[in-house]
Amino acid sequence: MSEKSTIAALLASKGKRKLTQVYVHNAQEAAACEAAGIDMIVTWERSDVKAIAAAAPNTFLTAGLVYGVYVNGDEAKRASYGLMKAGADAIYCPLSMGVVEEMTREGIPVQGHIGYIPFRKSWLGGGAGGWEVGWRGDPALRSSDGVSGSRRRCHRGRGSPGEGGS
Repeated sequence: MSEKSTIAALLASKGKRKLTQVYVHNAQEAAACEAAGIDMIVTWERSDVKAIAAAAPNTFLTAGLVYGVYVNGDEAKRASYGLMKAGADAIYCPLSMGVVEEMTREGIPVQGHIGYIPFRKSWLGGGAGGWEVGWRGDPALRSSDGVSGSRRRCHRGRGSPGEGGS
Protein backbone atom coordinates (compact mmCIF):
# COMPACT_ATOMS: atom_id res chain seq x y z
CA MET A 1 0.00 0.00 0.00
CA SER A 2 1.64 3.23 -1.08
CA GLU A 3 -0.82 5.82 0.24
CA LYS A 4 -2.89 5.73 3.41
CA SER A 5 -6.61 5.23 2.88
CA THR A 6 -9.11 7.82 3.96
CA ILE A 7 -12.51 7.11 5.41
CA ALA A 8 -14.04 8.29 2.14
CA ALA A 9 -11.90 5.82 0.18
CA LEU A 10 -12.77 2.97 2.56
CA LEU A 11 -16.49 3.72 2.26
CA ALA A 12 -16.22 3.97 -1.53
CA SER A 13 -14.72 0.48 -1.67
CA LYS A 14 -17.81 -1.07 -0.04
CA GLY A 15 -19.23 -3.73 -2.31
CA LYS A 16 -16.29 -3.40 -4.71
CA ARG A 17 -13.53 -5.20 -2.85
CA LYS A 18 -12.89 -6.94 0.43
CA LEU A 19 -10.78 -5.09 2.94
CA THR A 20 -8.44 -6.61 5.50
CA GLN A 21 -7.99 -5.54 9.10
CA VAL A 22 -5.68 -7.02 11.72
CA TYR A 23 -5.41 -6.35 15.45
CA VAL A 24 -1.85 -5.39 16.38
CA HIS A 25 -0.17 -5.27 19.76
CA ASN A 26 3.03 -3.43 18.89
CA ALA A 27 5.06 -1.60 16.24
CA GLN A 28 6.64 -4.79 14.89
CA GLU A 29 3.24 -6.31 14.13
CA ALA A 30 2.08 -3.02 12.59
CA ALA A 31 5.14 -2.92 10.30
CA ALA A 32 4.56 -6.52 9.25
CA CYS A 33 0.93 -5.74 8.41
CA GLU A 34 1.93 -2.77 6.30
CA ALA A 35 4.55 -4.85 4.48
CA ALA A 36 1.89 -7.50 3.80
CA GLY A 37 -0.51 -4.94 2.33
CA ILE A 38 -3.14 -5.10 5.10
CA ASP A 39 -5.66 -2.29 4.57
CA MET A 40 -6.37 -1.42 8.20
CA ILE A 41 -4.95 -2.16 11.62
CA VAL A 42 -6.56 -1.77 15.02
CA THR A 43 -5.14 -1.60 18.51
CA TRP A 44 -6.25 -0.39 21.90
CA GLU A 45 -5.29 2.79 23.65
CA ARG A 46 -3.00 1.04 26.13
CA SER A 47 -0.67 0.06 23.30
CA ASP A 48 2.02 2.46 22.13
CA VAL A 49 -0.22 4.07 19.50
CA LYS A 50 2.44 6.58 18.46
CA ALA A 51 4.98 3.81 17.75
CA ILE A 52 2.38 1.71 15.93
CA ALA A 53 1.39 4.66 13.75
CA ALA A 54 5.03 5.42 12.98
CA ALA A 55 5.73 1.78 12.06
CA ALA A 56 2.82 1.66 9.60
CA PRO A 57 2.47 5.22 8.28
CA ASN A 58 0.50 4.16 5.20
CA THR A 59 -1.97 1.83 6.93
CA PHE A 60 -5.28 3.08 8.33
CA LEU A 61 -5.12 2.83 12.15
CA THR A 62 -8.08 2.55 14.52
CA ALA A 63 -7.39 2.86 18.25
CA GLY A 64 -9.92 1.48 20.69
CA LEU A 65 -10.92 3.13 23.93
CA VAL A 66 -10.93 0.84 26.97
CA TYR A 67 -14.38 -0.03 28.30
CA GLY A 68 -15.13 1.14 31.82
CA VAL A 69 -12.56 3.92 31.93
CA TYR A 70 -14.64 6.82 30.57
CA VAL A 71 -17.92 7.81 32.21
CA ASN A 72 -19.15 10.38 29.70
CA GLY A 73 -18.69 11.81 26.24
CA ASP A 74 -16.33 14.58 27.33
CA GLU A 75 -13.87 12.08 28.78
CA ALA A 76 -14.13 9.88 25.68
CA LYS A 77 -13.60 12.87 23.38
CA ARG A 78 -10.56 14.01 25.35
CA ALA A 79 -8.99 10.55 25.11
CA SER A 80 -9.86 10.32 21.41
CA TYR A 81 -8.16 13.61 20.60
CA GLY A 82 -5.02 12.31 22.33
CA LEU A 83 -5.12 9.09 20.31
CA MET A 84 -5.59 11.02 17.07
CA LYS A 85 -2.65 13.26 18.01
CA ALA A 86 -0.61 10.06 18.49
CA GLY A 87 -1.51 8.93 14.96
CA ALA A 88 -4.86 7.12 15.09
CA ASP A 89 -7.06 7.69 12.04
CA ALA A 90 -10.26 6.54 13.76
CA ILE A 91 -11.49 5.60 17.21
CA TYR A 92 -13.45 2.56 18.41
CA CYS A 93 -15.76 3.62 21.24
CA PRO A 94 -17.30 0.95 23.52
CA LEU A 95 -19.70 3.45 25.10
CA SER A 96 -23.33 4.15 24.19
CA MET A 97 -24.50 5.20 20.75
CA GLY A 98 -25.27 8.59 22.32
CA VAL A 99 -21.57 9.07 23.08
CA VAL A 100 -20.64 7.87 19.58
CA GLU A 101 -23.03 10.45 18.11
CA GLU A 102 -21.56 13.14 20.36
CA MET A 103 -18.06 12.27 19.16
CA THR A 104 -19.21 12.34 15.54
CA ARG A 105 -20.65 15.83 16.00
CA GLU A 106 -17.16 16.93 17.11
CA GLY A 107 -15.60 15.53 13.94
CA ILE A 108 -13.97 12.48 15.53
CA PRO A 109 -13.95 9.53 13.12
CA VAL A 110 -15.56 6.96 15.40
CA GLN A 111 -17.15 3.56 15.27
CA GLY A 112 -19.34 1.95 17.88
CA HIS A 113 -20.72 -1.52 18.35
CA ILE A 114 -24.19 -2.90 17.77
CA GLY A 115 -25.06 -6.35 18.97
CA TYR A 116 -23.69 -8.75 21.52
CA ILE A 117 -20.75 -7.36 23.44
CA PRO A 118 -19.23 -9.92 25.84
CA PHE A 119 -18.68 -7.47 28.70
CA ARG A 120 -22.40 -6.58 28.59
CA LYS A 121 -23.64 -10.16 28.83
CA SER A 122 -25.64 -9.48 31.99
CA TRP A 123 -28.19 -7.64 29.80
CA LEU A 124 -28.78 -10.49 27.39
CA GLY A 125 -27.09 -13.60 28.70
CA GLY A 126 -24.90 -15.41 26.25
CA GLY A 127 -21.67 -17.27 26.41
CA ALA A 128 -21.03 -20.76 25.10
CA GLY A 129 -23.84 -20.78 22.53
CA GLY A 130 -23.22 -17.18 21.60
CA TRP A 131 -25.78 -14.49 20.92
CA GLU A 132 -26.41 -13.23 17.45
CA VAL A 133 -28.19 -9.96 16.95
CA GLY A 134 -29.87 -10.14 13.60
CA TRP A 135 -26.85 -10.69 11.39
CA ARG A 136 -28.41 -13.74 9.74
CA GLY A 137 -32.03 -12.69 10.11
CA ASP A 138 -34.07 -9.84 8.76
CA PRO A 139 -31.93 -7.55 6.56
CA ALA A 140 -33.26 -4.55 8.49
CA LEU A 141 -31.39 -5.82 11.53
CA ARG A 142 -28.06 -5.58 9.71
CA SER A 143 -27.99 -1.81 9.98
CA SER A 144 -27.97 0.65 12.81
CA ASP A 145 -31.58 1.58 11.99
CA GLY A 146 -32.77 -1.22 14.26
CA VAL A 147 -30.62 -0.37 17.27
CA SER A 148 -33.37 0.76 19.63
CA GLY A 149 -35.16 -2.57 19.41
CA SER A 150 -32.08 -4.77 19.32
CA ARG A 151 -32.78 -6.40 22.69
CA ARG A 152 -36.16 -7.62 21.43
CA ARG A 153 -34.56 -9.04 18.30
CA CYS A 154 -31.87 -11.12 19.97
CA HIS A 155 -31.99 -14.86 19.61
CA ARG A 156 -29.84 -17.67 20.81
CA GLY A 157 -28.34 -20.20 18.45
CA ARG A 158 -26.79 -20.33 15.03
CA GLY A 159 -29.62 -19.54 12.61
CA SER A 160 -32.14 -16.79 12.23
CA PRO A 161 -35.36 -16.93 14.27
CA GLY A 162 -37.34 -19.94 13.15
CA GLU A 163 -34.21 -21.85 12.10
CA GLY A 164 -33.41 -23.45 15.42
CA GLY A 165 -32.84 -20.22 17.34
CA SER A 166 -35.15 -19.32 20.18
